[in-house]
Amino acid sequence: MMLGGVEVTRVFGIRLRLDWSWFAVLGLLTWTFATFDFPFRSPGMGAVTYWVLGFATALLLFVSVLVHELAHALVARARGIPVERITLFIFGGVAEMRMEARRPIDEFVLTIVGPLASLTLAGVFWTATQGAMAAGSDPAVLLAATLAQLNLILAVFNMVPAFPLDGGRVLRSVLWHLTGDLTRATAWAAGIGRLFAWGLMGLGVWLFLAGRSMAGLWAAFLGWFLASAATKAMEHNQVRSLRASLKQYPVTAVLGEAPAPVSALDTVAEFVASALHGASDAFLVEREGHLVGIVTLGAAGDVPVERRHLVPVFEVMTPLDEVPRMPADTPLTKAADLLRSHGDRPALVEVEGQPARAIQMAQVLRFIERLQALGG
Repeated sequence: MMLGGVEVTRVFGIRLRLDWSWFAVLGLLTWTFATFDFPFRSPGMGAVTYWVLGFATALLLFVSVLVHELAHALVARARGIPVERITLFIFGGVAEMRMEARRPIDEFVLTIVGPLASLTLAGVFWTATQGAMAAGSDPAVLLAATLAQLNLILAVFNMVPAFPLDGGRVLRSVLWHLTGDLTRATAWAAGIGRLFAWGLMGLGVWLFLAGRSMAGLWAAFLGWFLASAATKAMEHNQVRSLRASLKQYPVTAVLGEAPAPVSALDTVAEFVASALHGASDAFLVEREGHLVGIVTLGAAGDVPVERRHLVPVFEVMTPLDEVPRMPADTPLTKAADLLRSHGDRPALVEVEGQPARAIQMAQVLRFIERLQALGG
């Protein structure tokens, strides 16, 4: 989901990263507040005042999100869970932790503090609103009241019991405590998360068709993001459920027969025609006898059918310098962690004395399904 970004500072020793999408949303929120929301709610202040208030509100909203994520991160660190960094992006923020909680109580506490921090901020800004009203400062009232409302919405929305929202993580911690089974608790919470995400996407489509295009598009986009995150959680859960079994297998166990390399100059249509009936989803790409990348059927499927005879493979492949690598004896658990951490990108398995092999997460998941069918 991330688009890349820049690390700007450290807060309490935790690295803070701004995703590129954060800058776009900061501008979009500023424009929305300055040209639509604030003039409608409090007319007559002047364009410059609206723009200054719009920028200040957008910036302080992200500061509020940072406080929310810091609450997660600091409590996690206090309970022995290392925190890699905090990233602010298009839908708010995320505290990236290197490991999961060891106990249900740890999961519950480090999760619930985020919404509680947002509720506290809502109370702080509500109090500031009362003070600004007493002082007769309309701009300050508008700024503080908006931030109080947005922090309240952030707290309430995050407590929807749909994984990976905070409410879904709280639900998972409760289910984990009741069943003693983290894998089953995660499956239930992530399943609810996907149902909620699909409902949100449906609501977004309905709002769009009803003429409220901006609200509809945002709801649909947010629903898609949450559905993707819940699906990733389910994939991770599959790996966790068989982690002990997977440790005994090297990554080469999932590779199967090596498919022939693909020419970078072939069209996507030619690639699909030759690869469709094979057993592999990921293929090495060569140009003039040199390995230049990996192409997957998924990447080819993103090209519209009517354009596949026009688009060369090198335009949809993952370039070699962006492909993670692993040796042939890498345990399958470690390989799965690496693939998951790189999103949908394939990886390269380096086999001594043989050509390298392409692999992607789908192959690992199919292997896991076969293990599950055989009872692990």
